[in-house]
Amino acid sequence: MGALALILAALAGLAGCWLLADARWLAGLALLAASVALWRWPASIWDGAHGVERSPRRRRLGVLAVTALAAGFRLWRLDPPGLWGDDALNGLLAFEILDGAIRSPFQIVSHSHSNFHALTIYPIAAAFRLFGADLWTLRLPGILLGIAGAPLLYGIVAPLFGARPALLAALIYATAPAEISHSKQLIQIVAGQFCLLAGLCLLVQGWTGRHRWLVSAAGLPLAACVYTYHSARAPGPRPRCSRCWPSSSSPSFPPSSATCAIPAP
Repeated sequence: MGALALILAALAGLAGCWLLADARWLAGLALLAASVALWRWPASIWDGAHGVERSPRRRRLGVLAVTALAAGFRLWRLDPPGLWGDDALNGLLAFEILDGAIRSPFQIVSHSHSNFHALTIYPIAAAFRLFGADLWTLRLPGILLGIAGAPLLYGIVAPLFGARPALLAALIYATAPAEISHSKQLIQIVAGQFCLLAGLCLLVQGWTGRHRWLVSAAGLPLAACVYTYHSARAPGPRPRCSRCWPSSSSPSFPPSSATCAIPAP
């Protein structure tokens, strides 16, 4: 019953957001209110008694199910008619990469009212080269990065808080309207989020598991955040400063390149 309520809550939230976007205010707000009520209704999901821990096989099936749900929502209507402005600019910049006008992923390019590094455009250029230039290949890289966020979020939460909170977090991520929309339009944001989730997943898995080298490996995706989107630059300085400029009151972190690999903004 609890799982059914959560699925209905996710669907009601998505439908409510779509109705609001279509200016159908009353129906949209009603569905959003129903979504909130359904999220809160199964008390067994939110209480502190976790019960018997699920077997590894059931946990894997749960992660696969949530990831499949994330893929379904993001792949649905992959190539609707028309282009969002950011979509069109990303496509034009991808053509410039293929034509040789942009020669480095760290080159600064003009993108509407902002300037970004070209790094996030390279996956789109690769999709154009492999499958041809089309609406679905324009959006495919961002969608794949968005889908990957669900298991990465599970990998962050599960070692710290348990399998059930991790599955809930991944389910909310998989069905969040903003996440679905960004995956199809704003690869800069999605790439920054992916790099951050990948870095945190490696950090948590390295700290809580036997493979401590994963902590050092986290430096690469965390540093890549700086070259994606403006807001993705914010998480970098804090872990770096706790390593490079420790204070008597700061917590001690395991030595790793992840704490100092992020360049100064």
